[in-house]
Amino acid sequence: TIDGQQEPIGGDVITAVDGQPVTEFDDVITYLARSTEVGQTVTLTVLRDGKEQNLDVKLEPRPKGGDTALASSSGFLGLEGLTLSPELAQAMNLSSDQQGFLIERVVRGGPADTAGLRASFKGAIVNGQPIPVGGDVIVAIDGEQITSTADLVAVLNMTSPHQELTFTILRDGQQMDVKVTLGDHPSH
Repeated sequence: TIDGQQEPIGGDVITAVDGQPVTEFDDVITYLARSTEVGQTVTLTVLRDGKEQNLDVKLEPRPKGGDTALASSSGFLGLEGLTLSPELAQAMNLSSDQQGFLIERVVRGGPADTAGLRASFKGAIVNGQPIPVGGDVIVAIDGEQITSTADLVAVLNMTSPHQELTFTILRDGQQMDVKVTLGDHPSH
């Protein structure tokens, strides 16, 4: 019991990821979002029963909560994310009725990365789940409102490789436009 609240204790304490020091939860989220991709193996340094040890862990896609919009049937964008929920919006100090698509991960070297779109970089606990937040929120593409992952996918499905689109995003609560040129679909 800590300050009158029952808290789970014990378990591993992560002290580093691939040799990068971890002092808080955000360090893990930031490293994973900026420096890794699904399928990659990372080395976690953990304290277990007072002894430091290294564990190799293969990264898998997030099991739930995140929708994916890496590519449409035509143009490739190079990002992953999810529909902005009221809880996520509040965790990012946005109005709870703000709608859009929260960018969680940007593929290095992909169109979204080249355009300067930003992935989530800090952690928040939303509905009991650790969720990376703080990335750009896509609210429109070429003037078409984006309120969900489905909207984003629908717009992307009407595009062609190498097409330039204007993304209206929220970054740190400020609205701005970013030009994004789609790439070739990864399977082509």
